Amino acid sequence: MQLNTDLYNQYSILAAYGTNGLTAEHKAAISQLSNLEEIIFFFDGDQAGKEAARKYSEELIKDKACLVSTVPTPDGEDINSLFVNYGKEAILQLIEERQPVVQTQSVGSRTQCLTSPKKAATTNVQTHCHASPKEATTEVKTHCSASQQLNLSPLDTNQPNKIIHETPTARYIIKGSLPKTFDRMLVSLDVQHLETGIKYRCRLDLYEEKQTRKEAREASEKLDMRSDLVENDLSELTDLLEEYRDNQLQQTTEENSSDKALSLAEQAKCKTFLQKENLIQNLNELIGKSGIVGEENNRLFLFIIGTSHKMPDTLHALIQGSSGSGKTHLLSKIAALMPPERVVKFTRVTENSFYNYDEYFFRNKLICLEDIDGLKEEALFAWRELISNNQLSSSTSQKDENGNIRSAQRIVRGPMASICATTHGQIYEDNMSRMFIVAVDESSEQTKKIMNYQSKTASGTIEKKQEVEAKEFLQNCIRILKPLKVINPYADKIKLPPQAHKIRRLHELFLSFVKQVTLIHQYQRKRDDRGRIITEPEDLKTAVEIMFDSIFLKVDELDGSLRQFFEQLKAYILAKENPQNYEFMQREIRHALNLSKTQLFRYLNELMELEYLQQSGGYANRGFKYKIIYWDNITKLRSEIKAYLFGQIEKLAFQSAGTPVGTPENHIKN
Repeated sequence: MQLNTDLYNQYSILAAYGTNGLTAEHKAAISQLSNLEEIIFFFDGDQAGKEAARKYSEELIKDKACLVSTVPTPDGEDINSLFVNYGKEAILQLIEERQPVVQTQSVGSRTQCLTSPKKAATTNVQTHCHASPKEATTEVKTHCSASQQLNLSPLDTNQPNKIIHETPTARYIIKGSLPKTFDRMLVSLDVQHLETGIKYRCRLDLYEEKQTRKEAREASEKLDMRSDLVENDLSELTDLLEEYRDNQLQQTTEENSSDKALSLAEQAKCKTFLQKENLIQNLNELIGKSGIVGEENNRLFLFIIGTSHKMPDTLHALIQGSSGSGKTHLLSKIAALMPPERVVKFTRVTENSFYNYDEYFFRNKLICLEDIDGLKEEALFAWRELISNNQLSSSTSQKDENGNIRSAQRIVRGPMASICATTHGQIYEDNMSRMFIVAVDESSEQTKKIMNYQSKTASGTIEKKQEVEAKEFLQNCIRILKPLKVINPYADKIKLPPQAHKIRRLHELFLSFVKQVTLIHQYQRKRDDRGRIITEPEDLKTAVEIMFDSIFLKVDELDGSLRQFFEQLKAYILAKENPQNYEFMQREIRHALNLSKTQLFRYLNELMELEYLQQSGGYANRGFKYKIIYWDNITKLRSEIKAYLFGQIEKLAFQSAGTPVGTPENHIKN
């Protein structure tokens, strides 16, 4: 026997030859033990084993005055099956929870319980407890503990909203879900007679002793049962329901708070990928394989922002685009690359809903708002506070345990990362300064890429299986990233363009993004003696390249979609004769640029407010004429800002390593 070492330290073992194998030699060996204190039977969990334990205990007690007990072997099990299925710990636990064998001469009713051929081991123990109220609590809990060790709960929980518990007395059916608060156990209960099937229905709080005793008495009167047995059953049922509820809540908490466990092979594959050179380029290619067409810079930018949800310093993005430009589609695709257990998506948010979440609901999650235009002012205010302070604190009214209304503080905590989409970027001025601005590519080239992808998907050239594999691999790579601390020795060496809008917050956002780029490379970067990752000049270069368009949008007074329209409008006008004085009407531009009337009207009004256009003539009933009065050189401005930023990075590269990261000329491209 493989358990000899553990058992011989505490017990002397004597093998029996089956349930009918207690011979004279066994009795003689037992009688010679002068200091014998207890005899323990460990028979199979069947009727023969129970009867043998009772029969042999009567014989041995005649010759030896000692305690005789039996191990509560579960139905259909024996010591070998227990060892194979549950291990030696379960066997040792069952031995520790052994129960005294009841003798016929002391309590006849108990013997009937032990030898009843209709009831299983669990039923016998429960009936035994009913016959002895003083021992009921101890023995019921002992048996339940043994069941816990073997995952054999007396509760039938196959249907979570219909829990069944059966005893020799009655069948108890709990309908509906259990309360999640620990101060009550209010249930809808059916007590059913085992033979007639008649039910007694009630709704009671099992924590209320007087109410429970009353319902037990009324149920026993209707079903013709003993009220003390029903009361003991309800007491046992309460303990089992408490245990079940605790396990369910703990399981839910673990599922919500922990990432999916990866196998060693999956972890090794992800680490190998994250340790390769050109990681950012490889990530971008993999993002493309996952089904995001075009938007090469935007998709990488948003992906890195999304990965920050695991870190103490999270990032936030606002996607701008006109109606139908694909901004929500891009948001959904990026969210699909994150571990699903960490993503929360909202289509609509009511005014006060952010204040009513559990305290840690948002912590280390990626929150996606598909259309921030639908948020009212109160919800926008709460959203801004969550982003800026990582916490919402509200004063509310609650009832105390005595029913009195008291003031209480309700707190919802972050940090969390977020990605939102909008068609009206300038409306959310306060939000824009807290987020990275991403303008959707609405060019004709991007439209061609999307149409080409749709055609390939329809023709079967692109397989969805490969996209799913790419998504799952990226999710696993994010799962093994750790929220480590980062130090940036070059933080004070890079200066952003002074003409940028709200440069204080932009500078903070830039440093946070550099930190996140470093964390993406955590399996490649060096660490100091305190385990902190050290930022390298290459991380600064990568950060500037990825977020350059977002930095430029902070400099440009036109938002992303408006800037794209104005550049298209200028290109169209420049192709005409005398473009400086060229006048146009709305219908001409609608047809030339393929825009809707509403969209064009909004663009023209915004440009007139900013004094880029003016009405030069026309009539309200025939249409107005417009003219460009401010021809900005956006190409020159972009080149100047690129040279300004990359010039600083080149200087750092020479100082730190003596080798250039690249030349400014290589980066001055539109």
